[in-house]
Amino acid sequence: MDMRKSRKFEIDDEPKAGSEFRFTLPAGLGRLQATCSIDGNVVATRDCSEPPCYEALYLSDGLANSYLKIEVRGEGVRMMYENAILSPEGHSAIEVAEAELSDSQDVAEPLDSADESETST
Repeated sequence: MDMRKSRKFEIDDEPKAGSEFRFTLPAGLGRLQATCSIDGNVVATRDCSEPPCYEALYLSDGLANSYLKIEVRGEGVRMMYENAILSPEGHSAIEVAEAELSDSQDVAEPLDSADESETST
C-alpha cells in the first residue's frame, strides 16, 4: 500500500534527516489536528481549521534512523503516516549496513582439502 496517498493524506517526499518533511492535510474534512511524534515522543501539534493545510516539520541531522509518526484526527476522520527517517543521503540503517557488508574486503577463503588434512593433525 502506498502510504504517500493513503486516504488523501499526502506527503512531498520520504522523511530525511537534515531537511524539511512536508505534508498536506486534505480539504473537505472539516477541522483537523496533526500530531507529529519521533520515536514515540510528541514533537509538534498542528491545528488546521480550514483545510487544505500545508505543513512542514524540520528533521535535524541527528534523527536519521528514528521513527516518524503523524496522526491526523478530526470529526469522524483518522489518518496516519509512519516511516523511518532516512539519512541525509536517503539511506536507511539497513541499506547502509548491507552496503558495508558487500564492500568488505575481508572475505574468508574456503580451505582446500589438502589444507584441512594439515590442520587436523
